[in-house]
Amino acid sequence: TVCAGQNATFTVVATGTFLTYQWQENTGSGFADISGATNPSYTKVGTTPAMNGYQYRVVLNGPCIPLTSDAVLLTVHTAPAITTQPVSTTVCAGNNASFGVAATGTALTYQWQENTGSGWNNLPGETSTSFTKVSTTPAMNGYQYRVTVAGACTPAVTSTIVTLTVNSLPAISSHPNNATLCEGSNAIFNVG
Repeated sequence: TVCAGQNATFTVVATGTFLTYQWQENTGSGFADISGATNPSYTKVGTTPAMNGYQYRVVLNGPCIPLTSDAVLLTVHTAPAITTQPVSTTVCAGNNASFGVAATGTALTYQWQENTGSGWNNLPGETSTSFTKVSTTPAMNGYQYRVTVAGACTPAVTSTIVTLTVNSLPAISSHPNNATLCEGSNAIFNVG
């Protein structure tokens, strides 16, 4: 098992007289000899995700009957990559704000972080592809969020930074008063 881009080495240990080795590869159409792969070890150089599931074995020849090893599997993991970034959102105070991310890679894990103005902190338990800030308040206006995606291969990747905008609900601080006027006078009503 390797990460994409790494080399994968297979080795056989055998005993016998005048042994020769021939490694074979099965890419999905049956086993075929690998040119030049005639040592006890074989290295597949520069693996790619397309090679995931390839099989390898070695045929031993000597003065006695040939012997074929068990087939082994090449597993190629991929590093994390973000395919859809989270998006900044605007909500009214009291509503929930949701952020999401999409990523590819092997054995992914997620950790959402929040910056309230004094640096980034992990949000406990927020380890999925989406995160919801529940019951927002005007004090949360301007909070920032991002997510770090890690996997079986390095490096981990961090999303773009998004901002939460919280609009305050309208509120009347003083209501208009009743007015009694003489006929022909102007009436002015104010609201604050």
